[in-house]
Amino acid sequence: MAAVDAAITQARAEALKPTLIICKTTIGKGSPKPCRQRQGAWRGAGGDEIKLNREALGWPHEPFVIPEAAYAAWDGKRAGEASEAMVGRQAFAAYKAEHPALATELARRNERRPAGGFAQAAVDAAVAAPQRRPDGRQPQGQPDRARGFHRGRLPSCWADRPT
Repeated sequence: MAAVDAAITQARAEALKPTLIICKTTIGKGSPKPCRQRQGAWRGAGGDEIKLNREALGWPHEPFVIPEAAYAAWDGKRAGEASEAMVGRQAFAAYKAEHPALATELARRNERRPAGGFAQAAVDAAVAAPQRRPDGRQPQGQPDRARGFHRGRLPSCWADRPT
């Protein structure tokens, strides 16, 4: 584990280029009863073998039980420290209190919602579009009426379509 910690520390110190950490592992290493099949393929351990592996590792807990201390270390949060998401929400709330209109626009864009009135403007533009091609012919497959949305979408550019 010391080598892994040293590699992570070195990787975090390098700011100009990405770092790749490669760990060479052996599946089932340390197991008191190796579970290998032909050509070195790993075969899943059975119930008794799992129990022996837990004992060999000094893991007294039942399967799928994570002790609170191990979970806290894996979680990466220090006691009393807020998560990054919570800090971000608090920062956005402060920004929203200071700049409500800009915060509302930022939230709308982050949620990928169209601007207010966009749908009506799109319908108006489609209805106001010329009903005939520049050469005077009716577009192929289109009735002689005002075009609006077709199945919820704006009509494609009919001027480039062959008739």
